[in-house]
Amino acid sequence: MSSSVEWVFDPVPPSGALSGGDPKSYVFSPNIDSLVREVVQNSTDQQVGEKPVRVRFTLHELSDDARDDFLATLRWERLSDHLAGVVNSKSLINGRVRDALDEIEDGRLLLLQIEDGGTKGLTGEEDGTAGNFAALCKHVLVTNDDKAAKGGSYGLGKAVLWRFSAVETVLFGSKFRKPDGVLDRRVFGRTELPFHNAEKRQWAGPGWFGMPEETSAGRRAISVRGGAAADLERRLFLERDDEVGTGTTALIVGFSEPASEQHRPVTDIVFEIVQSAARWFWPRINDGTLIVEASGYVGGDLIIHESAVAALADPGFVSAAQLATTGDVALKPGDVAERSLELRVPREKTSELPGEIEGQVLLRLFRVDDDGGSDSSSVALIRGAGMVVKHHRVAGIPLQGGGYRAVLVAGTRHGADPSDAAIEEFLRSAEPPEHDQWVHHTNALRSRYRPGAKARLDEMWNKIRLAVMEMTSSKPGTSEEGPSMLARYFQMGGKTGTQRQKHRFLIEFESMRFDGVQWAVEGRARRTKGDKPWHIDLDAKLAGESAKVPLEILDGSSQNAHASVVDAARQVLRIEVARDVSDVRFKLSALPREEDRSLALESTLRVDARPHEEV
Repeated sequence: MSSSVEWVFDPVPPSGALSGGDPKSYVFSPNIDSLVREVVQNSTDQQVGEKPVRVRFTLHELSDDARDDFLATLRWERLSDHLAGVVNSKSLINGRVRDALDEIEDGRLLLLQIEDGGTKGLTGEEDGTAGNFAALCKHVLVTNDDKAAKGGSYGLGKAVLWRFSAVETVLFGSKFRKPDGVLDRRVFGRTELPFHNAEKRQWAGPGWFGMPEETSAGRRAISVRGGAAADLERRLFLERDDEVGTGTTALIVGFSEPASEQHRPVTDIVFEIVQSAARWFWPRINDGTLIVEASGYVGGDLIIHESAVAALADPGFVSAAQLATTGDVALKPGDVAERSLELRVPREKTSELPGEIEGQVLLRLFRVDDDGGSDSSSVALIRGAGMVVKHHRVAGIPLQGGGYRAVLVAGTRHGADPSDAAIEEFLRSAEPPEHDQWVHHTNALRSRYRPGAKARLDEMWNKIRLAVMEMTSSKPGTSEEGPSMLARYFQMGGKTGTQRQKHRFLIEFESMRFDGVQWAVEGRARRTKGDKPWHIDLDAKLAGESAKVPLEILDGSSQNAHASVVDAARQVLRIEVARDVSDVRFKLSALPREEDRSLALESTLRVDARPHEEV
């Protein structure tokens, strides 16, 4: 049966319109991280049952008989003719394909086998959007119904597989259950070539490996099923371990790292795979719901086998997620603090709810005694998929006594409340194809939500920044300079005060909060000498690297003193104190203009306090 398996290529249509050569694969960064993140997340999204998802990466360096048998089964003679056509074309990938063909001719062929278990496998028919097969192996930019609410997407994320094939070719094997519950197998392949000439004619690009079938629209290839698929799996390195159950095996033919000028040893690649898996998926590895392994074979001999364990990740993040809190703030190494932050979700276009959904995310912070490493003093963003989306660096936070590791737990990773589900969907929609950040300009956000995504995300970044600052800062002391951790955030004294007058007043700023709309500042002023009435003028501004933007002071209050906003042009809060009062507490609220709110992400709040004694 396998002898009838062929490569079927798409000819150029009579209209002359061209397709193929999927450029979307180049959206992804050309490093192991991109491959591991996308592959493992797609696997975890397809989990079935309660058993852990297993993902195995196996790198094979073939030689001699094993190489020849593989290429013969792959129908290499025809595929290589089309690859040679790409080499002779003006395609952007012709040089890469030329080098790959030369290496294979010289006897070197690398295959990366990626097998997952405890997952659904390639369910569904040859066409349509139901099931996983067509979404992964055939369609472009189409996500099946199951994936629509998950972390990854076979619509675009699958392109990273072809990104790592020097010959733009990926094979698939799968064991899955049909709708009637019966186990089935299938094998299929796809090559993503650009327009080229071969076999004395022009081809649009894509090629399909499977059983040829004649249709009214022309010739095509369909997946090999049943016993014939089992035979192909064995010969094409798609054979599955029965112990891992249903799932999918992908084989990247001619594995090559796009960012590497020279081939690295198999051992180096294998170890980087498990390190990457641990760095991005330690939440699931740590709770036992995910197992990731990697192995390397050279000439059929096992030379390395590694498992991704949480210990390969930065232990500070694991500590931040798991250790018991030690207080409201974390000031010294080993301290753990946590804080719940409100996150608002914009209204969906189809929603009948009168307003936005309000929910909570959890920020946990662990202090460390050093501040080294690429992810130092950052916040690991985690939602329901159990993957670290990004290590978010919080700008402008001065620290003493080391750094910190923090985790932000959001969405269904946070809880099972309806608001958690709403936050999960919002943040998932805010992820670009690589799922490596939360941004406001994705197509998913535009198509699903009403305007407001940018404002809600900006609010979240502001709240994270303020929470980190407050959780790592000690309460101000009584010195007139204030604690060094807060010195850069609050400007003490003023240009109009003399040095003698300055020492007659002590100003302490005790807290500052930003609720996504306005700032609230609390502080205390004391006079150490004098017997006349006195007052304090306060103004506030956002101070960035290039400018200081004044804030509008909305209102203010004070104990034992009269507070009012004066000087409308300068927006100053004046606190007028009687002669017999030497100690007052004050509050002020300040509002940035709508167009200046995003500056809070990269700016610091500065409050200028100018005390004066009346003459």
